[in-house]
Amino acid sequence: MELPFVGRAAELEAIRRYNARQVYLPIFVFGPEGCGKSRLFKEAVRRFREWYPDGVAVLVDTRKSELAEAVIATAPVDVKKLAKQLAKAMFRSLSQITHFGEFFAIMATSIPKYVKTKDVKRIFIVVDEVTTTFVNVEAYAKSMESTMNVGRPEELKDVIVNFFAPTSEGYARDLLSRHNYVDQRYIWNLPRRDFEELYYRARELYPGQAPPFDEVWRLYGGNPRGLEELAKLGWDVEEHLKLLMDKKEMRRVAKLLRERGLAELAVKVIEDVDYLYLGEERGLGDLRELLIKENLVMDLPRGIPLGGESIVKSPFEPPPIDKDLGVGQYYAWQMPAYKELLRKALAEQGSRSN
Repeated sequence: MELPFVGRAAELEAIRRYNARQVYLPIFVFGPEGCGKSRLFKEAVRRFREWYPDGVAVLVDTRKSELAEAVIATAPVDVKKLAKQLAKAMFRSLSQITHFGEFFAIMATSIPKYVKTKDVKRIFIVVDEVTTTFVNVEAYAKSMESTMNVGRPEELKDVIVNFFAPTSEGYARDLLSRHNYVDQRYIWNLPRRDFEELYYRARELYPGQAPPFDEVWRLYGGNPRGLEELAKLGWDVEEHLKLLMDKKEMRRVAKLLRERGLAELAVKVIEDVDYLYLGEERGLGDLRELLIKENLVMDLPRGIPLGGESIVKSPFEPPPIDKDLGVGQYYAWQMPAYKELLRKALAEQGSRSN
């Protein structure tokens, strides 16, 4: 049972407006794990034919291992034929592909060739979590850009072809920032009002003794996946925090921090995440890299909207600064619970070493 889609009206409108024209650059949309990126783009794909009757939308989830689960399309696309053709073309290099996700990602860039182009004026392709799938994400981003611009067959020359790539993997952002063939935008956890609506909808779907909304907000800060996991665990906060501790390997991260002499700096960042930017001690760069690579912290470049002021007004603005939630001006913890769990793991490591 899946929680309902709530909010994100501004983001949906931005995606709709983007697809009114040829964008020319693939757009990588970064955001916290579980903030609703995949759900947003599934909803956009579902609505695409309502927005554009002359359009085709396809979502490829690179985390799946079965073709039937990996591809969602709004109109008939011969995905099986596409997969067979690609398998033949790539036969000699298939041994270099580490898992299905890479194959599906490569397949996504070839989808426009297999769309029945009669009466189709625009093609919208979403490649979900490709940065966690593809070893060389820079090369893959370039292949997306080529498909949009120079790599089209003749029959697609007048068709709008746009690529989006939502991902939670923040480490790739620095890699992609070096290049002018990719654009980047951001999405954050749900704002309080929408998250409260989702909380009450979740209580209807998953009856039980739910903690008060204020406690849920303090721990999850608007993260829909965190809320859904909590609800499915019978609203047992302690049990879910244990699950997160193991899932995010907080004890391993804490051990790494102590081994690298970064534990004291990490405590300062737990208290104020902007210390990553404002602090002056040596080691902050290493700490920043580790926390971003572990998907615990994200940088927050403010003033970068999804579409640009000429298209739509800043629907993906970073959240309001909130120290209790771990949201600063320059950086933010992906979920408030992460900073508390890391604090606990560091304390455990410290007590063992004393």
